Amino acid sequence: GVIIYDSMPGITVKDSEYVPHHAGSQRKCYGIPLENAAQMITGMKLGKNVVAVGFVAKLLELNPDFFIEVLKELFTRKGEKVLKHNIELFMYGYNFEEIEYEKLELEKPEERSKKFIVVSGNDAMSQGAINGGLAFFAGYPITPASKLMEDLARDLPKYGGIVLQTEDEIAAAGAVVGAWFAGKRAMTATSGPGLSLMSEIINLGVMSETPLVIVNVMRGGPSTGLPTKVEQADLNLAVYGGHGDSPRVVLAPATIGECYSIVQDALDIAEKYQTPVIVLSDKFLAMSYMDVPEECLQGTRVSTREKYEGSSEEYKRYQLTPTGVSPWVFPGERECPYMITGLEHNERGSPDYGIDMHHIMTEKRFKKFETMVADLPKPEFFGEEDAPNLIITWGSTFGVVLEAAKRLRSEGYSIQVVKVKTIFPQHEEVIKKVLDRAKKIIIPEQNKFAQFGRMMKGYYGFTAEEVQLPGGAPVSPGQVEKLLKGRLVI
Repeated sequence: GVIIYDSMPGITVKDSEYVPHHAGSQRKCYGIPLENAAQMITGMKLGKNVVAVGFVAKLLELNPDFFIEVLKELFTRKGEKVLKHNIELFMYGYNFEEIEYEKLELEKPEERSKKFIVVSGNDAMSQGAINGGLAFFAGYPITPASKLMEDLARDLPKYGGIVLQTEDEIAAAGAVVGAWFAGKRAMTATSGPGLSLMSEIINLGVMSETPLVIVNVMRGGPSTGLPTKVEQADLNLAVYGGHGDSPRVVLAPATIGECYSIVQDALDIAEKYQTPVIVLSDKFLAMSYMDVPEECLQGTRVSTREKYEGSSEEYKRYQLTPTGVSPWVFPGERECPYMITGLEHNERGSPDYGIDMHHIMTEKRFKKFETMVADLPKPEFFGEEDAPNLIITWGSTFGVVLEAAKRLRSEGYSIQVVKVKTIFPQHEEVIKKVLDRAKKIIIPEQNKFAQFGRMMKGYYGFTAEEVQLPGGAPVSPGQVEKLLKGRLVI
């Protein structure tokens, strides 16, 4: 392999900290003054990536004319000066002769039997939502979820849908609840600060049994924090954020393909069980691009609502049923008037402050969460079924954990990896079986508080080692391997 690094990064770097010191003998390292070149040509540090692209093009002996045409497409609208600078940056890298280098020979990839598409997590999620029947989206721009709204603003109207930019996140969530009340599949997207604001509307969705789908693209830190960095630190907020007993479904895709399917699951579950659903994506997953089998980005969904077949006079919006799910009539669909409120209520929706009715309705709202488990995305298992080491993972760190486990198996460790896609409610019976078999349980995640690990221990009462992966930047398989190695049993 080849590593290209900045030989003049503008800061003092010890020899022991330079890239070649860590690269190993199997990799060629080429140092180029990327930042210095950008400063020299443009007067700014911006553009060093274009220098690197130029050098890569030279290594691969690619025609520079192709790249110059692409630069023209990208930068002509920004003015002649910007375009000129970018072409000069590219040609600086392409013509860089101050080091010796060899042409980079790439093996021709094997032909694939399937068709692949290059998409980001946000791309996959927006397309999944559209194919899942999304009719209305409301949102307020926030990094790193804005791209999802931008994609839907471009594409959803083509299918008869509506995109509304609201004045804030509370209004966005409220508009989504209103759209569901009117009978339209709807969702919003935000990040941690926005999800904090939405907690009141989530509670309204719980109490009124009105669907609400929220995609939360996690970023780093509390408050404004690190808008352009990654962390898995919103789990507690997603599961527990809200006053009173306010259960909601929380799902977490671990791959770009799952971004497509899980947002469709969220729309289905929200409609069928009349409940808020939160999808936990993150900055790394949302903004990474990957080639995904086309078949993973196909499939549509249809309404899953239980319709009412009885007479209008007998209709009860919150009718008690064995499943906890009541037949739902949209306004104007039939002459079945009812009241909807955030107050505790009886079966017809009329406010009822009685203690007995509160107990009955609380049991009803929780009953749905027992009923729905069969419809929720199930855990997936990788590795030896009877392995003494069990690693439980969720979200975007799954990939690096799986790769680290693969490396550790080559060193003689027996490991099973579990990918959990439904954070709440849990597939308790399935997970209990693997917990009972394991001698060592490890839960790595990218937050300091070990939020998923502590939640799991509270659920099942087992002893597990929490591995807090460093937040801010994507974690590498090597980092995970080092953190796991001393904790595993042979």
